Amino acid sequence: MKAEDYTIEYCPFCDTDQVIHSHGVTACPSCGASLAPCSVCSEEWGGCIVGSPCPYGCTGGPEDANKPITMPSLTAEEIAFALQHL
Repeated sequence: MKAEDYTIEYCPFCDTDQVIHSHGVTACPSCGASLAPCSVCSEEWGGCIVGSPCPYGCTGGPEDANKPITMPSLTAEEIAFALQHL
């Protein structure tokens, strides 16, 4: 495990901060909604790249909750590790 493999992302569907993978789409550990690592794009690019489609399929609409999950669910061990190192 490496700290850069994880990020903390706000889940607007259950109103909580969650640990997810820093690349790909991860199911929210609390509610199961599809979460993209938007904070990583914010850090790398200063936010969404205007005029470019989101690499994770985000549109900003309610359909974002149903993006296909591309990453495995996080284990309790991974979440604890990320919380200690992020």
